[in-house]
Amino acid sequence: MSVSPVWQHLLQQVAQQLAGCGADPSRSVVLLPYAQLLPVARQQWALLPQAGMLPRFETTSNWAARRGPFVPGPHDLTVDPAQGLLVAEGLLRSAGQRRDAAWLAGRVREAALQLMPLAAAQAPELRPQWWQGLLPELLGTLGGAEALRYETLVAQVALAWAGSSDYATDGLFAALEQGEIDALVLVRGFQRDALAEALHVRWLALRPDAGFVMDLPGQWREAAGAAVDAGRRTALSDAASSSADGASDRSASGTDAGVALAPVPILLQVARDLEDQAALAAACVQQEVEREQGLVALVDSDRALTRRIRALLEAQKLTVRDETGWKLSTTRAASQVMALLRACAPQAGSDAVLEWLKLAQTVPVVAQADEHPVPAARVQAVEAWLRKQGVARWPSLAAWKRWDDAAAGWVQTVEEWRQALQAPRPLQQWLADLALTLTHTGQLAWLHGDPAGQAVLKALHAQPGAAELLHDETRWTLEDFTRWVQDVLEAGSFKPPYPLQEQVVILPLSQLLARPFAAVVLPGCDEQRLPAAPEPPGDWTAAQRELLGLPLRAGLQQAQRAAWEHALQLPSVTLLNSLSDGGGEALLPSPLLLESWHLAGEGGRRPMQAGTELRVLRALEKRPVAPPQVVSRALTLSELSASAYDTLRACPYQFFGQQQLKLREVPELDRALEKRDFGNWLHEVLALFHKRWQQLDVADPGLEQLVQWMDQAAQDALRSEGLDEVDFVPYQSVWPRLRDGYLHWLLGEHAATQARFDAAEQWRERSLREVFAALQADMPADPEQPALQAADIPDVRLRGCLDRVDRLLLPPDDDGTAPQWLLLDYKSEAAAKTSERIKRPDEDTQLAFYATLLAPEPVQVAYVNVGESGETKLYPHQEVHQLTTQLVHGMARDLQGIARGTPLQALGRGGRCDYCAMRGLCRRDFWDEEEQA
Repeated sequence: MSVSPVWQHLLQQVAQQLAGCGADPSRSVVLLPYAQLLPVARQQWALLPQAGMLPRFETTSNWAARRGPFVPGPHDLTVDPAQGLLVAEGLLRSAGQRRDAAWLAGRVREAALQLMPLAAAQAPELRPQWWQGLLPELLGTLGGAEALRYETLVAQVALAWAGSSDYATDGLFAALEQGEIDALVLVRGFQRDALAEALHVRWLALRPDAGFVMDLPGQWREAAGAAVDAGRRTALSDAASSSADGASDRSASGTDAGVALAPVPILLQVARDLEDQAALAAACVQQEVEREQGLVALVDSDRALTRRIRALLEAQKLTVRDETGWKLSTTRAASQVMALLRACAPQAGSDAVLEWLKLAQTVPVVAQADEHPVPAARVQAVEAWLRKQGVARWPSLAAWKRWDDAAAGWVQTVEEWRQALQAPRPLQQWLADLALTLTHTGQLAWLHGDPAGQAVLKALHAQPGAAELLHDETRWTLEDFTRWVQDVLEAGSFKPPYPLQEQVVILPLSQLLARPFAAVVLPGCDEQRLPAAPEPPGDWTAAQRELLGLPLRAGLQQAQRAAWEHALQLPSVTLLNSLSDGGGEALLPSPLLLESWHLAGEGGRRPMQAGTELRVLRALEKRPVAPPQVVSRALTLSELSASAYDTLRACPYQFFGQQQLKLREVPELDRALEKRDFGNWLHEVLALFHKRWQQLDVADPGLEQLVQWMDQAAQDALRSEGLDEVDFVPYQSVWPRLRDGYLHWLLGEHAATQARFDAAEQWRERSLREVFAALQADMPADPEQPALQAADIPDVRLRGCLDRVDRLLLPPDDDGTAPQWLLLDYKSEAAAKTSERIKRPDEDTQLAFYATLLAPEPVQVAYVNVGESGETKLYPHQEVHQLTTQLVHGMARDLQGIARGTPLQALGRGGRCDYCAMRGLCRRDFWDEEEQA
């Protein structure tokens, strides 16, 4: 480490002060603002000229730990989230809040931790008097209003808890009283530490000649100002001496001096959004590392942004020391534990259990095991069966015993693991049983070997030899235990192990102070992540903060500005902000950044300039693909539906993927209700309604009875379709209007046709060759094409489900050509869409296809649009016989072409491509632009 003039000046003052009061350096304590400065101070002391004995550089927590171990009492306030949540809940129960204790415990603990530094700053013998004196005034700020009773309760319990606890640093007051030290030097940072200030005041009362205060930020500002003045004087001296030389020499000399003495400008990089900013920040850090000038600091202004930057840096093999860490709940280890607990809920969904099993299967198997306890093949078999059956809720053990599959035995074991964690039990038993289940799945051994896993087990007190948690014999439910584990992991933090030799250090802005960084990269310089005045933590009001002595907004603003100004003094500084957050919201620059930009270069301030793009653009050769086509005659086709043939006409390649390769999207196990579900339900309602009317054989039951039958059919359809009544409420809200509109059409317009209901939801199947012969569809519409022969047509069966079939009343003079049947197809879509189908009958194949299933009998076909607005309307299809004949001829020719090897092309036209499941197969997004056009 190189010599720092600022540190040398400060430490020389420390040495002079200790010598002046006759203190033994080995018995003198220098209190530093944070622990990361300890090695820096010791190394800089060793570099002092004629350095004497090293004083004791400490922080308050480090000093207390050196004096000996501290064992907190069972109800003392500590940073341990597991114990803290239990104590907070117990205190609330003792206060008569048994019902609200569980959800208030976290807020009480958070408030108490904010009071903890203030309570620890009170001498142990004065602490009860401190909190008891503050309590009435604190409650007075709330006014006793009933609406603020929870806030009052939290404040009261938090203050009493913090004020009644013992702390590890209490022994420091005794150390002063007992004369364990000769001198105390307090080094202040950007913010004053309450405990350090209290110890200094106490020491001054004992030894006023041996207590000293030093302002570290002030020392740094003075040194920076002196360096600027020295640079100016040197520049003027060099300019004066060079004026006596020749013109060419003078020019060269002046240029060299200017380059050497000109301050390096601060760089400002502006990104499009946060993702672009992360990549740009990583490039800036990498550039600084490659310069090999020293350590590079990366300021953590936003945890999500910083983790993204860190991932990019680690991808470039840079070693990173992260001094901030992140929430324990966001680690992979925590997800393993929480997935297990969610999967064990008695009413757990299939997705939750599959998530747990898939996470467990990613854990490496221990060396001694023959196979993984959660085999991937077994998990895949279980998932395939669940998706095929559409089982949203995980089946019971009895259901798995009925499953006839090779994985049945294993999944029964999984269900036994789940059931073992469902009965209520005490907390300590919960932790033991959780560890046992994690052992069964192979996850526990992995957690013991993973740094984050070790932190999770430690936070839960689930590792061997852990201190026993405060508990009674209260039996916790699985829901209670899961909530507690989630709260513990949310409150805990994880810092990855430090590398042996780091290149980059991630740290808060305030901890740049007095550390030997060659460069700093500061992302997130926008109004949200770097506001002018930081929001004080917690729910305390300004009056309460002032009363308790908590940091006020003005103090936080002053400290942040001082930290910002200090960061701008480092040798190389890069600032970054974004124009937007990537979600459409604009981001304004931080007020601190705007101020520095506008004042840059004035009054001795450092200049600032826009940075250049550091990332190297790669020229990628455009390699568009042609729309694919395939010859699929080797793939047999046994049946054809109306929708399948519509797909063949719209995009033959989509037909190839769906009908011949049998490719299907993986169905969701727990999906939200869609418009299609409503349509299927409506079809079932109308089918049940008409079948019931037909069975009862009542000629005119009356409107009231028909309404009752339809309402009953609606409820029966909900059950038969497996729909949840709660989820279906939005659709049921339109039911009365839809029902009345349908009955109005049925009893009015449709009754006038004298058509009578015959069947609903009727599946029919016909051979294409048979229909072809019956309709005599051998002659093509285009006379230039050759006629088709029935023998040349592939043996394919046409199959479809008729929504409704009505029998028509034949006229007295019928000669066999009058239609006998009326085929109706229900539509719950917009009326305009149904009307569009009829306007282009040659493009709409559905009704014509259904007519082929009754060919050659003459039929009428029509759509029935059952509108949610309350209007039901009939849309008849004209010239159905001609359209049916053309359709059968077209089907025969198309299928004959497939059998003979006609390529099936990807057409890629219209809206059908937007949601096509085969889009990735045909590479639609990578076609040549001309082809797409």
